[in-house]
Amino acid sequence: MLAGRFAIDDYIALLDHEYPLFAQSQYQLLRGRAAMGAVILQSEPFIQGLLGIHEFFAAGNGPADITAGTIEHRIYKAEHEATRCLIDYYQAAAENDFQTLITTLLAFVRTDCARFRLRDELRAEEIISLLQPGKSTFVEAGGMHLLLPRYLEANLPDGWEMSVHSIEQELLDTLGLGWDGFSPGDELTARYFDRVQPNREAETLLAAQAIVFTKVITKGEVDEPADTIPHLSHEYRANRLVRSLDVAQCRDIYEQITLLPSSEAFAHAVAMSAK
Repeated sequence: MLAGRFAIDDYIALLDHEYPLFAQSQYQLLRGRAAMGAVILQSEPFIQGLLGIHEFFAAGNGPADITAGTIEHRIYKAEHEATRCLIDYYQAAAENDFQTLITTLLAFVRTDCARFRLRDELRAEEIISLLQPGKSTFVEAGGMHLLLPRYLEANLPDGWEMSVHSIEQELLDTLGLGWDGFSPGDELTARYFDRVQPNREAETLLAAQAIVFTKVITKGEVDEPADTIPHLSHEYRANRLVRSLDVAQCRDIYEQITLLPSSEAFAHAVAMSAK
């Protein structure tokens, strides 16, 4: 695709992108950079290891056949625990028990953080190994890969310097929202990343707000003018709404909106929060 031998639209259709309009713009940019001589690589050793494990299982092997202490074993354990907790969360959602939903969400976030930690550790190791003296290297990562720059900076070879630029923060400053871009779920995740002193009350509130946030946030791609920054604007409104709620309000609103599509859920939640 980068070399132009594969049409971008066909490539997007093959991958079944959740955000095809964004992907099209991104791939056009990457193709242009490649044409100018930039070397573009995908660094995701955790995912590559996970794919290898799936092939290992497809060949008739099982979890007990993965050698303990190996990277593959660490990847399997991290993925297995996070997936188990996510299934527990989905089951709690099906039972519509809000307190159990909070408990299972907190368990999932902890295991997801462990998975993120390993994922960013492995990615940092690979990126460091790819550095070439005299050549600048640009790393693109999602906003929740908070540990990646820490791992990179801690292991940079002598003579290298690193700076971090947040595109999301740049857009937030453009909108003048005075927000750090963190939803309740993001803040909860960051607390576990930083191993903040446990605070059950604070974590319970963040979890309750996060549950409502996931119901009212706009799903899928928003086909609106790019200069309005639609996704971030929608996230800001959803975040402002849920941050005003206590745990009891989150429970009451969730029970009323759980079966509604996100657009209706947001309007209904706003109306309920105003009472």
